[in-house]
Amino acid sequence: MATARVTLGSVLATVQTSANTVTNVLGAANSSVGMLNRFITDAADKQNVRSKVDMAMFKEQLTRDKAEEEAVSELRVIDFCKQSQNHASAYQKSYDRLSAIIATE
Repeated sequence: MATARVTLGSVLATVQTSANTVTNVLGAANSSVGMLNRFITDAADKQNVRSKVDMAMFKEQLTRDKAEEEAVSELRVIDFCKQSQNHASAYQKSYDRLSAIIATE
C-alpha cells in the first residue's frame, strides 16, 4: 500500500509539474501577444505621425515649386510682351482665344 501511495504521489507531482509548465507557457504566450500588439500599435502610431509630417512638407514644397513656376512663367510673358506692341497684342489674342476654348470644356 505504501508503494501505491508513493507511486500515486509521484504521478500527482508529475501532473502538477506539467500543469505548472502549461500555465507558464500560456503566460509567456500571452505576454508575447501583448508585446506584439504593443509593437504593432506603436508602429501604426509612428506611421500616422510620419504621414502627417510628410503631407505637411509635401504641401509646403509643392506650394514653393508651383509659386516659382508661376512667377517664372509670368516674367517670361512680361519680357515677351515688352519686346513690342505686336508681341503684346499677339500674346493677348492667343491668350483670349485659348481661354475661350478652355471655358467651353
